[in-house]
Amino acid sequence: MLGDQPPNTFLPPAGMGRGFKTLIYSHAGVALDPEQALVVEVDHRGATMWDVQFYNRPWYWV
Repeated sequence: MLGDQPPNTFLPPAGMGRGFKTLIYSHAGVALDPEQALVVEVDHRGATMWDVQFYNRPWYWV
């Protein structure tokens, strides 16, 4: 899914071409040092619904 995308960068928001046509996704592979934190800012103005999901890759691919 992320191919050659550098760590800690998000893909531009885009639809996936299947399922609900109005859903927009932006994927990222995140790698943090122990003393770092991930801060996510979302501009949800005008959105009826929005969501942020996190998962560990080893869990996701099992």
